Amino acid sequence: MEYVYSLSELAMSINPLRSLIVSIVVLMCVCLFQYRKHLSFKKCILLYLIIMYMYLVLCLTLLDRHSTIRMVKLIPLWSYPVIFQGSRELFLEVIINIVMMMPLGFLLPLATRLKTNSAVALFGFLFSLSIECSQFIFMKGWFEIDDMIHNTLGIVLGYMIYKKLKR
Repeated sequence: MEYVYSLSELAMSINPLRSLIVSIVVLMCVCLFQYRKHLSFKKCILLYLIIMYMYLVLCLTLLDRHSTIRMVKLIPLWSYPVIFQGSRELFLEVIINIVMMMPLGFLLPLATRLKTNSAVALFGFLFSLSIECSQFIFMKGWFEIDDMIHNTLGIVLGYMIYKKLKR
């Protein structure tokens, strides 16, 4: 079982034209939202960055992947025994899943009202759950409890970094 895509493979798989169109549409929506709701320029930029970052995560985890078969791994923390047996690839995948979500945990409290550990963790869990369910429905990867744990952990770690730097 191959766990990790190479980072260059992931980066090259993102559709640049679609990304440009999404970016322009999101920017227009954020500008309209700012105009109507009188949000600060800073909040609008942060909102744009959050939406585009979530789009990038969706590209890497769902949109730009090839269809396979439906695969499910419902055993929590199943990856750790495999890692302890020497799987460097799986260890790298766990690290990538954690690090991939950290920027979101850092950006969320800057632009939204999500300012508690539990609110950020719940958002992270729900975002990760939506990715995993979509992967299952569209056959774009494994539906894994471990991924949801690691993604949620990444968002919480990003939020903890935000709180440390805010002091």
